[in-house]
Formats: sequence, structure tokens, C-alpha cells
Amino acid sequence: TRGEVSLMEKEQPKFSILMFPWLAYSHKQHGTDLHIATASIDLIELQVPSLPELPSQFHTTKNLPPNLLPILLQVFQMSSSSFSEILNALKPDLLIYDFFQPWAAKLALSQGIPSVYFATSGAAPFSFFYHLYTYGTTTTFPYQELYLLDHEKVDLRAPVEPKVEDADEDFAFGNFKLSSDIVLVKSLRGVEGKYIDYLSALCQKKVVPTGPIVQEPNDKDEGCSEILQWLSKKERYSTVFVCFGSEHFLSKEQILEIAKGWNYVKVTLYGPFGFLLRRRPFPLKMHFHQDFLTGYKKEASF
Repeated sequence: TRGEVSLMEKEQPKFSILMFPWLAYSHKQHGTDLHIATASIDLIELQVPSLPELPSQFHTTKNLPPNLLPILLQVFQMSSSSFSEILNALKPDLLIYDFFQPWAAKLALSQGIPSVYFATSGAAPFSFFYHLYTYGTTTTFPYQELYLLDHEKVDLRAPVEPKVEDADEDFAFGNFKLSSDIVLVKSLRGVEGKYIDYLSALCQKKVVPTGPIVQEPNDKDEGCSEILQWLSKKERYSTVFVCFGSEHFLSKEQILEIAKGWNYVKVTLYGPFGFLLRRRPFPLKMHFHQDFLTGYKKEASF
């Protein structure tokens, strides 16, 4: 009967998933959006130790000075005991973990909890570098539209600095090996289908695309509304958004070089461009933004 079906549904055990992202906004948001797409979400506090050289406002990568990133990674790894207590208390059915915490996957597996790696950088770069790591060359990579210039080539077998706790020699790709049966990747088959299939062949796991994991627009955000009004006046396909992420700060010279390149594109191909510079919360140079604009006006024509 209808009542019996309803009662049976209520009695079915819930499947609980513990998401454990790296301490960067985009990683946290990807995990949150992925979780919201599948179920309700509860936030749990991870006890991150405090060190004199790393104030609490720098316990994420937001506004983190680059020289403090190794220390943030260190204290993050020191939170393993807190994470272990969380595993013991919640006893989740599944752990979904991020790039910098193979130690979390190993802790979960020691307690009989399966773990799935969530690769947030897309299938194309992962398949390219996984091939390079496996075969030592990119000349045999099946999709030659991806390649490295000479100055971009790196030794993927060199020791990783700063050291990642419980990482094997193949740290960057060991996450794939630790993953139970499948690997999640922030991608769509319609865009990266061939790279998804090749990555699956390399890691010998089923690679499951999660979709783009795009946040719902916040209509109450006045800044967002202003940007959308500006975009609505542009022709279709005329605007490109470029973001370097919260973990990377460009130098004054790098910003100037990029701006000069954009100015060349503006003059030869397209129209004006906007350049949003985030103010740094740590000392760089007084009047950096004014110095940049002055230098840019000298180098580029408007």
C-alpha cells in the first residue's frame, strides 16, 4: 500500500559522504556545489593547528602571501588527527578527497571507508601530464593540440616541494591509484570526452565527469548585477574572462606584460578590455596600482 511504501522509504539507511577539499576557495566551492547537487550538506569544523608564523586569517589560500603556502600545507597536514576523529565520529560511507591529501584517503581506507579522488583541474591537463609521467615524453600523446614549450617542461619525477605527507613517489598521480574504482573529474563529456577516455585508460579507473559545477547566480549581489549589465551590451563571443585563482599573485612585470598583450589584441582584433586588479593584503610596493597604470600608459597605446 501507499503507507507501506512510505514507511519502507523512511526506513532505508542514508548514504553519507564526507567531502574533504583543499583549503582554497574554488576547491571548497566545487566540493560544496557537488554535495548540494546530490544531497543536503552539513559543515564540520576541522581543527587546524596555529603556528606563530601563520596567523589564523591565513588558514586558507585567500590573500595568502606565496611564501606562506608551504606553512599552510604543513599545518593542514598537522590536522590529520582532527580529521581522523571526524572519520571515527561520522563513519561515512564514502570519502571524496582532494589533491593535497593522499593521507586522508589512506586514513579512510585503514578504517574500511572507500575513497574517491575529485580532480578539479579538468581531464585534458591531467591526461596530458599523466601520459608524460608514464612514458617520459609527450611526442606519443594522442592529441597533439596539447604540447609544452621548451621552457615549460618539468621533471614530474623530481621530489615535490613542499613535502606532502603520505605521498608516494608518484604523488600527483598516486591519488588516482588510491581512488576506489572511480575518479571524479570536473569536466563534461561533450567538451573533454576524448581526454576523459584517455585518462581512464591511463589510470585504469572509470573517470566520471561531474559537469562544470557552476554556482547559481546571486541576484542580490549589486556588483554581479553591474557586471551582467556591462556584459549585456557586448556582442556574443566578444568577451573572455581570465582568472588566475586565489593561490597565485602575478608580479608587476607579469601583469604589465599581459596587459601589453591584451592591448595588442585590442588594437588588431577586438575592442577595449577591462583589467581588474585585486589589492594585496600584504606589503608589495606602495602605490603599486598607480605605478602599474603609469607604466602601462607609457608602454601601450589607448
